[in-house]
Amino acid sequence: MCTSEYIVYTCGCRREMEFIQCPRRQGTNVKCARLRHRERRVSTNYCSRDLVRPDAEVKYMNRMGEVVEEPQAEEPEAEEPVVQEPAAQN
Repeated sequence: MCTSEYIVYTCGCRREMEFIQCPRRQGTNVKCARLRHRERRVSTNYCSRDLVRPDAEVKYMNRMGEVVEEPQAEEPEAEEPVVQEPAAQN
């Protein structure tokens, strides 16, 4: 059976990544009547169709597709003071 392998993006979109003909169909332009669909990879990125320009309004969405509050930026941690020890005297 021929196999269609997909990549699944964070936005939920799926795109065909590779089509693999079964050994019986290789070397021809024929595919099987029924195809096996397999999730080959899960991406940590959005697909190119769901990305926006850098100057677009940013919206944060949860996995249910609902707009959520903008996440609060983490405050940078205060740096600890560097303590220099006195140089050893001979």
